[in-house]
Amino acid sequence: MDNNHLDNFITYGLKRRSTVTRETYKAALLHFELFLRTRKLVLDNFTKQDVQDYLDAMEGEGKAPATIHKHFYALRAYSKWIKRKTLTEDIRLIHLPDVKKIKPETLSKEERQALVAMASENKRNVAIILLFLGAGLSVSELVTLNRCDVRLENNRGTIIIHKRNAEKTREVAIGPMIRQALSDYLFEREDDHSALFISNRDRPISTRSVQMIIKKYGGDKLRATVLRHTFISAMVQGEEDWSVIQKQAGLITPQMLPRYAKPTKVQIQEVADRLFDEE
Repeated sequence: MDNNHLDNFITYGLKRRSTVTRETYKAALLHFELFLRTRKLVLDNFTKQDVQDYLDAMEGEGKAPATIHKHFYALRAYSKWIKRKTLTEDIRLIHLPDVKKIKPETLSKEERQALVAMASENKRNVAIILLFLGAGLSVSELVTLNRCDVRLENNRGTIIIHKRNAEKTREVAIGPMIRQALSDYLFEREDDHSALFISNRDRPISTRSVQMIIKKYGGDKLRATVLRHTFISAMVQGEEDWSVIQKQAGLITPQMLPRYAKPTKVQIQEVADRLFDEE
């Protein structure tokens, strides 16, 4: 596939999608292109059967259902953009579990503390980790933050999150640890860059850089979504008011809350250990 053609799709065909979605779809299409090359095909002349075979091959390799569906969504968006949407119609897909019934992966208190302690070697990095853990931001939200989106005054703090439509925003309250971390980080900044977080090259930090920071302290399997799930789970299990949780977490519905309330194995064991412990 011509790289310019791919870039045009990512730039114009996905212009209303988030940065994370654009990067995910681009990676999926490049992976699909490699598959097509084994058949001496390109993205300009593949068939519906090629799509089905590709997804079946991913399933055979043991890829997670969510990963397979992401690749399908990328192919569907591309097919629609080239006005050949029938290429992805009636495709058989592996069943995607109902996320509302699955407890999300979260960190324990000890794991959270260890992660923050390790990240504390760098003022920027610990501020990023704390924003994920204590404010539940997504990567796409974090990388688009500017300095002016941080409000610190009178022992209170707020982060302004801008939606895709620039006219819509939401405010996320931040606690003292995050406020202090942001203050310390901004105090040592000697540049006048508008971006809240910048790379070592004085550019707005990228999604990939943020993911690398998380992996540096949490290992290859740790993702920003786990930190966000940890944030939401802490509020749900702390029995905070639904309206507060919704305002802080943003895109979450009442139907999603029960999955965050499911106890962990550690919590279940603690309950078992407490039974009759005073008799």
